[in-house]
Amino acid sequence: MIKKNFSDTDTVTGEVIEKFPGVDLGWDYNPGMAWVAPDIALGRELVKLPPVVRKTSISAVNTKLQEQVPSYRAWLANMSVQTPEYAARSRFVAGHIPTEAISALYKANIAVPNSVVLVSDAIAAQLSATMPNAMQDLMALLAKADQAQYDSGAGVLTVQSGERKLRLVWIAGLLQLLGLI
Repeated sequence: MIKKNFSDTDTVTGEVIEKFPGVDLGWDYNPGMAWVAPDIALGRELVKLPPVVRKTSISAVNTKLQEQVPSYRAWLANMSVQTPEYAARSRFVAGHIPTEAISALYKANIAVPNSVVLVSDAIAAQLSATMPNAMQDLMALLAKADQAQYDSGAGVLTVQSGERKLRLVWIAGLLQLLGLI
């Protein structure tokens, strides 16, 4: 016998909540990814904006994120003491893909659920070990990218600014960093 979802009313707020059998209130989401939910929500709204407004908005968000580079550097220094298993699972928001990338995806008839770019701690630490300013370069590239190309065969989005390229892939509806070239 399959148990069906049911509605319940929160006694404090009066909100009607859809519940799942055996799942108590507060356990219906992935707490490990809950921190990124506001960024994902912002990314969902950014992709819906008209291109001119989207370009200005994404630029402003990425510029603000670049101001956090010193915090990212301190965080990366701490990564050297983390276990590889933790580093492979943990992620942070590097920025949002530029309007040019979103337009390239739309031209390729690719649905763009959101614009947020996540980087795993493991890849960030690996990049930083070979390129000391990797995170700063990555965030600057997202803020200043002027070209984008989508390879539908490989499922890879390449974002470019000058000679620097960023390769991204969709994993579970989120853009994940493959590499910085």
